[in-house]
Parts: sequence; C-alpha cells; structure tokens
Amino acid sequence: MSEEQNVRIVGVSIPFWDKVWLMVGFALASIPAMVMLGVIGAFIAATFGAFK
Repeated sequence: MSEEQNVRIVGVSIPFWDKVWLMVGFALASIPAMVMLGVIGAFIAATFGAFK
C-alpha cells in the first residue's frame, strides 16, 4: 500500500500579466513590513543611543 512515487515538476505555465500582478502584490505587501522593521530599528537605535 505505501509504494513510493517520485514526482518532478519540469515547468509551470503562468500567463505574463498574472506574474506581473503577483510581483506588484509582493511589492505592495512589503511596504508595511519595511515600515515595521524601520520602527523596530529606530527603537533599538534609540535604546542603545541612550546608553552612550
């Protein structure tokens, strides 16, 4: 019953404009993440700067 099967994917067919919208979505989703990282970095820098 537990016979092993190997599967290899050799290609994915995605239309060009779907790829473009996917990358635009990634770019827009990264903006809030970068803002949060900037706030955290500023907080850490201010904390360590206060000890100087």
